Amino acid sequence: MSSKTVRPAPALSLDTRGWRTGRGISLTVLLTVLVAIAWPSVSTLFRFSLAQEHYSHMVLVPVITALILFVERRTIFAHVTTAPRAAAALFAAAGLLWWLGGCYTASSSENDQLSVKMLAIVTAWVGAFVLCYGVRALHTGHFAVLFPLLIVPIPDAVLSRVISWILFGSAEVSYLAFDLAGVPVFRNGFVFTLPGFSIEIARECSGIRSSMALMIVGLLSGHFFLKSLGAKLALLLVALPVLVVKNGVRIVTLSLLAAYVDPGFLTGDLHRHGGVLFFVMALAILGIAVRLLQSAEHSRAEPTQATGPETEQNL
Repeated sequence: MSSKTVRPAPALSLDTRGWRTGRGISLTVLLTVLVAIAWPSVSTLFRFSLAQEHYSHMVLVPVITALILFVERRTIFAHVTTAPRAAAALFAAAGLLWWLGGCYTASSSENDQLSVKMLAIVTAWVGAFVLCYGVRALHTGHFAVLFPLLIVPIPDAVLSRVISWILFGSAEVSYLAFDLAGVPVFRNGFVFTLPGFSIEIARECSGIRSSMALMIVGLLSGHFFLKSLGAKLALLLVALPVLVVKNGVRIVTLSLLAAYVDPGFLTGDLHRHGGVLFFVMALAILGIAVRLLQSAEHSRAEPTQATGPETEQNL
């Protein structure tokens, strides 16, 4: 027999340097050009984020996106290509959305116009990423690449429904808590009459800012700490009632303190700045949910690992 020297297969070249490569520089240039083209809309979004509570989270979205890309760069940029056709399709879709944002929504509110235009900008950003890194990198890093969708303003009709749902749920939780506490209360819609005063659960009590923050924390927690799609969806489903319970607990706590301790609690610092305490409570509940879902995932994985060696021995 003739002996042959077996050479090892060449290792795959991993492009893990991200922003230091020519592709990273190209993406940076493309993003800069896109921001410059859409600067009027981008500046409006920034101005709204400083003035309106349901926009406040948006200034952090690009920063969080960059951090995720950096942390997961070895996985996302392991296999990169150039996909001009897919990128061209995304750029065309972005252009169409931008045109619709300026034409067919001309009679809409400024928020709705901005919503369509920011969706166009994010679509163009995805197109730039695909052009520089390819479809496979998009599939691997889809969470980070699509995370900027959170800068797209919620349309007015959807936002009104969300706030109405939060207010209704908060009122139901509050009424139940008053009943369990044995507090005499008369309810007329969103107005609660307690001994000595009345309170109204108004739109300002929806806690939309903390609700958005909690949903973002839920998304990030699911991505980093959970593996299965089912567990991640379950975490988001848990976050929805937590939003309502958090609001209800805050309303009842302030009302009871005002009724039995000092009426000034309804207008004091706890009312104006105490939201962070109840937000921490909601985070704690979300953290417990993450731990329980992790345990469930681990329990499902153990039988598979345990039966693997036995199956091999039987074979």
